[in-house]
Amino acid sequence: MAKKLISKRQMEGLSLRKLQALMAIMAIAVSLFLMYCLYTTTGNYHRLSDATAEYISLNNAANGLMEASDYLTEMAQRFTDEGKPEYLSAYFEEAFSIKRREAAIEEIGKYPECEKALANLENALSESVDLMNREYYAMRLVVEAKNFETYPTHLKKVELKPEDARLAPEQKMELARKMVLNDDYYLQKDRIKASMEKSRRELETITFEKKQGLEDAYYNKLNIIITVVVVQTILFLIIMGFTMHLGIKPIVTAAENISEGKRIVRSGASEFRYLADTYNRMFDDYRLNMRDLSYKASHDELTDVYNRTGYEALLSKLDLNNTCFVMLDIDDFKQYNDDMGHDVGDEVLKKVADVIKHSFRVGDYICRIGGDEFVVIMTDIEKGQDHKELIAKKFEKIQKELATKENECDEPVSVSIGAAYGREAVDLRELFEHADKALYETKNNGKNGYTFYEA
Repeated sequence: MAKKLISKRQMEGLSLRKLQALMAIMAIAVSLFLMYCLYTTTGNYHRLSDATAEYISLNNAANGLMEASDYLTEMAQRFTDEGKPEYLSAYFEEAFSIKRREAAIEEIGKYPECEKALANLENALSESVDLMNREYYAMRLVVEAKNFETYPTHLKKVELKPEDARLAPEQKMELARKMVLNDDYYLQKDRIKASMEKSRRELETITFEKKQGLEDAYYNKLNIIITVVVVQTILFLIIMGFTMHLGIKPIVTAAENISEGKRIVRSGASEFRYLADTYNRMFDDYRLNMRDLSYKASHDELTDVYNRTGYEALLSKLDLNNTCFVMLDIDDFKQYNDDMGHDVGDEVLKKVADVIKHSFRVGDYICRIGGDEFVVIMTDIEKGQDHKELIAKKFEKIQKELATKENECDEPVSVSIGAAYGREAVDLRELFEHADKALYETKNNGKNGYTFYEA
């Protein structure tokens, strides 16, 4: 069954219309899939961009938190060391105006996946409140030691211990320095910094993994898109190849065959094979019709030998060196038509033509060039050989068969024959004259005979 289907498909060929429809569906499917991939890749790209921005934002927030903490520590230490009011202003401006720590906590709180890291930061920030209380106490000691008239309200709320309030200004300054520069202060500071650093690393890990996952998804989509583009390109080339093989190539070949007057090769798509079959049938019919027309144009309808047109066409191809030109006239042909009727005359012509055709070779040309005038053009008469005796026997055979009456309706006939060799003539006109003279001599000698022209 499979072999029959394959054989049938090979005979009929692939349908270009169905193939193109299939290819179009495949191309549309691939294009839609490509559009889907591009759409999802665009979404991945935006998510990757957002993740990158999130990574940068969280990293900046974590760094800002640590920088703000270090900045507050630096301002507190400088103020207790030098007692300059600008350090005090800078400290409280950062703590209550700029608020980088709070801004960082707020920024990190926007991202749900950072909840654990945020909790650690908030714990560290809570612990830093104790550190700030220590810094406030130290800065109040400096304010008292320097007798500042104006200072931040937050410091006014700080109450010094009675024993510390009774200290001399230099002692208060010394105590303030110890509070923000001793080991206990740095240990507490290091604990806060370690918690913040741990939270920062957690933030980096979370955002990096998210960013890395989105990057992998993005590049996977890009690889899919590249693969789809390659497949689409290959599909396009396949479509072009099939179109060339099944459609364009057969058409080009067919055009060449038509220009050369040949049949179309049956190949390519089933639609083209159908056209080729149709054209070839028309071509064969046309060629047969043209052959019939050509035959009828060059042959006598009554006797089925070459007519005057065919005779003249043959003359243009003759080689005089190997030709024997024979002219035959039916003796007293007019009396057949006048006394017995044209039907009898036609029968006489057919009888003469048949006898002549059976008496000469297949390669010799029999022509009827007038009413009762026949010409035989014998070819391949080699120079140097004497053919007269053989040709004379043919003439005698013709005379004998024409004289025989085969049935009651048959009439005995005689012909006068004149023959001439082409090699003895300069051209066709002279050859015709030589044969005509030989024929005329036969008639003068009483007809019903033959004569070879002699110079």
